Amino acid sequence: MTSCHVAEDPIKKVAIFGGTHGNELTGVFLVKHWLENSTEIQRTGLEVKPFITNPRAVKKCTRYIDCDLNRVFDPENLGKKKSEDLPYEVRKAQEINHLFGPKDSEDSYDIIFDLHNTTSNMGCTLILEDSRNDFLIQMFHYIKTSLAPLACYVYLIEHPSLKYATTRSIAKYPVGIEVGPQPQGVLRADILDQMRKMIKHALDFIHNFNEGKEFPPCAIEVYKIMEKVDYPRNESGEIAAIIHPKLQDQDWKPLHPEDPVFLTLDGKTISLGGDQTVYPVFVNEAAYYEKKEAFAKTTKLTLNAKAWSTGQFPGSSESTGAAADCKAASSTHLSLTQPIRDTRAKILPTQTKPLSQLGSLHCARAGTRKPAKIFHPDHRPCLACLMWF
Repeated sequence: MTSCHVAEDPIKKVAIFGGTHGNELTGVFLVKHWLENSTEIQRTGLEVKPFITNPRAVKKCTRYIDCDLNRVFDPENLGKKKSEDLPYEVRKAQEINHLFGPKDSEDSYDIIFDLHNTTSNMGCTLILEDSRNDFLIQMFHYIKTSLAPLACYVYLIEHPSLKYATTRSIAKYPVGIEVGPQPQGVLRADILDQMRKMIKHALDFIHNFNEGKEFPPCAIEVYKIMEKVDYPRNESGEIAAIIHPKLQDQDWKPLHPEDPVFLTLDGKTISLGGDQTVYPVFVNEAAYYEKKEAFAKTTKLTLNAKAWSTGQFPGSSESTGAAADCKAASSTHLSLTQPIRDTRAKILPTQTKPLSQLGSLHCARAGTRKPAKIFHPDHRPCLACLMWF
């Protein structure tokens, strides 16, 4: 019997960010258009707010003014005392966190789409920050399927030592959208069209989710970051070799230990080395020269998501779709042996008592009493057994 995951709440608040980097123009132009005419991004029952995140950088058509806005949404910067002496982007981060957060709170926006361009040949790319997030895995699967046969890749930036503190990270469900290749300060019609379609399909998924549509179990192929690779450098710290022609524009393609990755000016080839095949991304990205990153190594893996559907939301009169099926099918089950999971796939302690003895549980994540999703021994969640904790 197939399990299904019943969500407690519909998606209500969505933001679309453009101009986090002021010279990545596709997101800037789309967001400015939607600020004037939002018809194409509106969905029934959903608040969708387009927003220019770094207006000074947009005006100057530069990546940033003082520092990278997409790297300062960490507790240290967000918690600094407000002052005109702070870097401009840190002040903007605090403002954005106030408008769309606060980060890690129940009041934060449900979803933020942050629109970016890359000079690398990465095509349509979705950026995932949490491999356990079934909701986003389902969304990404929907977007990838809707875009086919146009390729759409998923870049998983989950890593124990690489912390990004991204602009979108203040949302409950952060989504990075990266489309290229496109030079900085330039617009390409094909790239704009691709990004526009990605947002359309994402909003369609949210609308279908809120309407009670069930999404069956799915799997997506993702590329998980392993490490960033710097250019070879001389004793003065200057770049001593460039990206090899055989690596240029080969994002997402397999790269073997013996394959060339750099070429010195005297014609010497430098191979990847190591003992495994990797998949390079952000190859020769213009913005990453200052970050000392020639490309990033990734490994390819598959993420699976259980079936998803919305349940009976507060104020609704009846359950829909799979939620109703779960309710009907579970009336004879009186014990609870499967883990209780919250909406972000965090596993709480397994309860083994009969349902009648469970009483009331407290939700440490939300600090409030809210409905839990119950999974019975046959892996069928149900609304009949929704309790408050």
